[in-house]
Amino acid sequence: MKDILVAYLTWKNSISSPNTLKKYTGSVEIYCGMVFGKKPDELTRDDFKNLRYSDTINKFVKPLRDKDIKDSTIKSHLIAMRSYLNIIRKEKNFSWIKYDLNL
Repeated sequence: MKDILVAYLTWKNSISSPNTLKKYTGSVEIYCGMVFGKKPDELTRDDFKNLRYSDTINKFVKPLRDKDIKDSTIKSHLIAMRSYLNIIRKEKNFSWIKYDLNL
């Protein structure tokens, strides 16, 4: 099993509330689709190595704002993605990931 997939499943298993799991999973799927053009469990090391802050702003935040999505909703999506990245960082294979997804 790929390291990223293991991290993704670990992240999902770390969320105890079914409602939070549903919301966070949806948010991470939206982010990954817009920024990477992939599902969260399809990501690779290179996807994370090549991720830039500008990708989050230009491929995620700006398009959502252009659709009149509230900043509070966008921030909620980013909080979910940050929680996923935190799990990935905790895995020894991904300690090099350092991203700030604050809005």
